[in-house]
Amino acid sequence: QIHARGPVFRDPQLASLPITLEMAVLKGEAMEWTIEKACELGVRHFVPVLCAHAVVQVDRKGPEYYRERWQKIADQSLKQSGRLERMLVRDPIELATLLTEPRALRMWADEAARSQSPHVFEALNSVSAENRVGGVAILIGPEGGWSDSERTLLSRSECRSTSLGPWVLRAETAAVFATSLVAASMR
Repeated sequence: QIHARGPVFRDPQLASLPITLEMAVLKGEAMEWTIEKACELGVRHFVPVLCAHAVVQVDRKGPEYYRERWQKIADQSLKQSGRLERMLVRDPIELATLLTEPRALRMWADEAARSQSPHVFEALNSVSAENRVGGVAILIGPEGGWSDSERTLLSRSECRSTSLGPWVLRAETAAVFATSLVAASMR
């Protein structure tokens, strides 16, 4: 057993942020890289999302296999980055089920409506700092984009449509870009 002889100091700058990254399941190294970077950026929860255009079939090996593998990657990144709190990786979840889970603020990157939707930075600025600190979920779609039925589902949900700018970004780049903006708005 270890006992502290005095007060224990925890640098709040090393703590995780109330950010949930809800990420469409990507294939291979792209998913692993995204998990690693999300951990480095302070994401508290990582939720793999099963989408129509996802290439990886998680039912082949089972969702537990993938969650355990992805959690190991997050844990390795945790050690390397010096974070104090573990980023929790959840089992993969269907988009429709995910959208039934309440979030203080959930934004989705809408690549098809990027000229009509507010930039994620503008969307964040329209929300008070207190509400951002209450938690922000970022939903990033698959490489092939959202299917028409998913876009309909998202537009009917309480999810805020946002843009990541004029370019079409790779899914892993979109995740890092959006997470960086959200993290910066909380620091």
